[in-house]
Amino acid sequence: MPMTGDISQRVQMFAGRLGVADQASHVVHDFAVAPGTGTLRISLAHSPGHPGEGKVAHQLSISVYGPDGPRGTRHNAADQSPVISRAAASPGYMPGAIEPGAWRVEIDVHRILPPGEVDYRLEIRCDPDELPAASALPEPAPQQQQSAAGWFRGDLHGHTHHSDGAMSVAEYVAYAQSRGQDFVSLTDHNTASGLRELDALAGTMAAIGGVELTTFHGHALALGTRDWQEWRITDGRTMAQSVCAHMAAGHVFVIAHPMQHGHPWCTGCTWAYADVWPGPARHVEVWNGPWMREGAEALHNVLGLKLYHHWLMAGHRLVATAGSDLHRPWQTGVRAPQMGIRAESLSEPALLAGLQRGHAYLTSGPELRLDVHHSDGTTGIMGDLFAAGKARLTPVWSAVAEGSELRVLVDSEPVLTCAADSAMSVSLDHVFGARAWALAELRGPANELLAMTNPVFFGDWA
Repeated sequence: MPMTGDISQRVQMFAGRLGVADQASHVVHDFAVAPGTGTLRISLAHSPGHPGEGKVAHQLSISVYGPDGPRGTRHNAADQSPVISRAAASPGYMPGAIEPGAWRVEIDVHRILPPGEVDYRLEIRCDPDELPAASALPEPAPQQQQSAAGWFRGDLHGHTHHSDGAMSVAEYVAYAQSRGQDFVSLTDHNTASGLRELDALAGTMAAIGGVELTTFHGHALALGTRDWQEWRITDGRTMAQSVCAHMAAGHVFVIAHPMQHGHPWCTGCTWAYADVWPGPARHVEVWNGPWMREGAEALHNVLGLKLYHHWLMAGHRLVATAGSDLHRPWQTGVRAPQMGIRAESLSEPALLAGLQRGHAYLTSGPELRLDVHHSDGTTGIMGDLFAAGKARLTPVWSAVAEGSELRVLVDSEPVLTCAADSAMSVSLDHVFGARAWALAELRGPANELLAMTNPVFFGDWA
């Protein structure tokens, strides 16, 4: 619990001790800002930094709220001394006038490990001088518009030094360009402070704004926003309410890496909201980071895909997504996932509309789509809904490695398996029942997932 120390007009001090019982809580410190303040300088120090030599560190973040609303969060324990001024601010925080009046700093306690007993000291300085303005950003280039629909490749999930990534926004964008992406999304933890720079630097790539809502009991992507988003799920508020609010605002809400390993290694990373299992959510990240780690399948991805199948079999019409969850450049040879999306143009609104329709595939390299010709004469692709009955499925693929295998699954069961390096497409006829789904996968020699379509649906789906 916090304890107030000496308070003066320009310097305010707080001190306290955090225990294991404080994990997954927001420790509130209210303070006053006097008129004439040009810069806030906040410093948090805590000891010990971890329970013992070589152990996982405690994880604390600093969120700042002014009279006119949130000013940001830095989800990075390496930087505990943010500054905020009218024309400039530390990564994770938004610049703007320092309004006089009641302000708040919250210590977001993501991880405290036994035996606890972490002493902290919080110092807040109200400096009359302002920070110099940051370097001017170029005006965003007009996003490329295409007269016809097309397939576009890019990444939906990544981080910069505005949260816990190792790259600047400029380095992040340059890396996306080096991967040949058509679009790039930035989803820093609990902050939108890097998105203005993303828009300015994206060039001919389409820029998709976003935030990774990094709660104590699960992470989610809010795509299609450039504003700070409320990420705290506190007493009286449910995750289902949060999902519905994002959807009402036009955001694409994606449950991120639901089966990722959790506390203490990745606190809050495992999805643990019983009211959103999947509840009103319609998108789930089934592929997060490389499928193969040190020669073996990444367990959280294997389990995430199994969970997705389970939800489909329970009657939930969901869109699967993939994201590299980029924090730093990948080592040479690592196959990180991207999305292929069919959209009416290379623009954020069109890309997100295509994603919402499920007109998308997940891939670490190959192209893969699933075409449908129904016996009633209708045609479509993955994500579309058809009547129950007979239909011809035609997976089409390219750029696969030798020894790869194509699989077509209907209601989780394989109905076709064939070598993928000997042909570029194959067709099969199947009769689909009152509620059924089908998708195609490309698998490598070690059973690793190389690409996967979203499902096509048949019969009675909401």
